[in-house]
Amino acid sequence: NGMIGLFHINNQSTEIWEPVSQCLAALMEKHTGAVWNDFVHYLGQCQLKLEAVRNHSENENYSISQKHTGLMECFNSFLFPPSSSTPTSDVVSLLLKTLQKVPTVAQSRASDILPLLLKFMGYKSENPLRVGLYNGGACKGKEWKGLLKQWLTLLKLMKNPRSSRFSQFVNDVLHNRFLDDNDAEIQMN
Repeated sequence: NGMIGLFHINNQSTEIWEPVSQCLAALMEKHTGAVWNDFVHYLGQCQLKLEAVRNHSENENYSISQKHTGLMECFNSFLFPPSSSTPTSDVVSLLLKTLQKVPTVAQSRASDILPLLLKFMGYKSENPLRVGLYNGGACKGKEWKGLLKQWLTLLKLMKNPRSSRFSQFVNDVLHNRFLDDNDAEIQMN
């Protein structure tokens, strides 16, 4: 937890991120059982936070007069406290880059990783039914696209993530949703 906490250090201290990522990757490789569950849980929590922020910013249906009422202001500051720490999207990117350093560990635990990828891509990972049934609102923006590239790089490094019950569905999603995409970077990843 302390290692991951270092990813939250203010953006002006980014030189610490790479050594922290390398150390965390080494810990995952040598002591997978001790580190893995907390790491995956935290990655999932960060993705949920990103989704909540995105949903909140898209859901501006209340009027201007309601935005700054005492209760609403307290609620918003609780959900999204002002902070000089690293943005959540950057933390998710750092966590994914750490996983990219240990693709064999990620591959051996694909059943933990692939549901997070599906959730990130707008699917209900508990029961994905069809490639076309996803939340398109969860899949847009420059930030999302950058994280998608990190996920795709991880999948590419994993070589054979077929050990999960989600692997065929993920394969179908990648073929049907992203080969049709006009973005060459996404297609190449």
